[in-house]
Amino acid sequence: MVTALAERDAVVETCERRAGAALLALTRAEGLTLAEAVERCAWDALTSREAARLRQVAMASTTPGPVKGAGGGGGTGG
Repeated sequence: MVTALAERDAVVETCERRAGAALLALTRAEGLTLAEAVERCAWDALTSREAARLRQVAMASTTPGPVKGAGGGGGTGG
């Protein structure tokens, strides 16, 4: 069961990154505001707040950042 949940989480994360990347493309390349991009999606369940979160997910996945687990209490001390 834990494996199935982990697989589901991975699929959700991938889908969220793809949706966020599409929103980034609309706002950066096409020059739309986030509100305009949400309107173009024509999907009532997508709010501006959720669109902003998805866009952040996409930006975080393309921007170099701290290594997972770094500074989080894990790893080796020395």
